[in-house]
Amino acid sequence: MSTGCGLQALLPRQELLAGHVVAISGRYLTLMSRRVRFLPAAGTLLSQLEVESPRRLGPLLPHLTKLLFQLRIQLVRVEARLDPSGRVERLWLVEFDGAPVGAARRLEIQSEILELLGLLAAQEASDARRARRPSRAPEPPEAA
Repeated sequence: MSTGCGLQALLPRQELLAGHVVAISGRYLTLMSRRVRFLPAAGTLLSQLEVESPRRLGPLLPHLTKLLFQLRIQLVRVEARLDPSGRVERLWLVEFDGAPVGAARRLEIQSEILELLGLLAAQEASDARRARRPSRAPEPPEAA
């Protein structure tokens, strides 16, 4: 799925995503609960991208801006909305040269953002598991 833009630089890969299901805190979260889609835009050079994700993933904008920069996409405008069911980010995009984003690039952007959301979910799950583990007190040194 990766196009080689360096997602490993964005986040350490703590878990591999096998298929379309990621285990999170004993439950399963499918990629269908995250949606990345381009909305139809009439008469404008800007492409409108909508990213829906679970609320627990935290702020996405820093990760999205870094990823879009690596993909050589300009972020022109952002709207973010938080509601009880999740987070919705609307992004208006153009290519670095100001051209509209073509169909092939849209698919690449969608794939990379879905992969990023999967990595964020895996990192969140790993952090949650680590937080639930009881901390062990250091063992006293053995007497000689």
